Amino acid sequence: AVKGEKPTVFLDQLGERLAFERQGVRLYEALMSKLNAASVQHLGPTRGDLERIRDQELEHFALLEDAFERLGGDPTAMTPSADVMSVATSGVLAVVSDTRTTLTEALKAVLIAELTDVDGWALLRDLAAKFGEDELATEFQRAEREEEQHLVLVRGWLAHAVEGQAGVDGEPVSQPRTSAPLP
Repeated sequence: AVKGEKPTVFLDQLGERLAFERQGVRLYEALMSKLNAASVQHLGPTRGDLERIRDQELEHFALLEDAFERLGGDPTAMTPSADVMSVATSGVLAVVSDTRTTLTEALKAVLIAELTDVDGWALLRDLAAKFGEDELATEFQRAEREEEQHLVLVRGWLAHAVEGQAGVDGEPVSQPRTSAPLP
């Protein structure tokens, strides 16, 4: 069991991350479908890139399921924050899944998800550390670093797509043009 003054808060946040990662897997599955219908430039995402990210999202989901079980919780229970996160992310998934949206528009929606994902892992990592769950904090930090890589990739792909549509050449000022290595 979780030690701390209000362990239900920690379990609620675990549930939120679990719901988010579940949607993350779906999001990248939908993005792969979008990619199949798109004309992608050489600096855009590849199917392999998206599969690696999807697989990491699935690994993060499994990590959270395991964390729930180690702490004596039920990973199938819908916590209040998980419910809110499911509703919030449903809009992002709807944009990516919509047949009327372009790959560029889908990448904008994915950017929203990745920004949220990085911050969500940072919060959960800090909370785990404060509850004395050092092993979980370390595992959550690894997931956070992977999400930071996802964010760099999505930002780069989106910048390249928009610049290409605008007919502008050159390197983005704040983002690398090359893909960050995935572990």
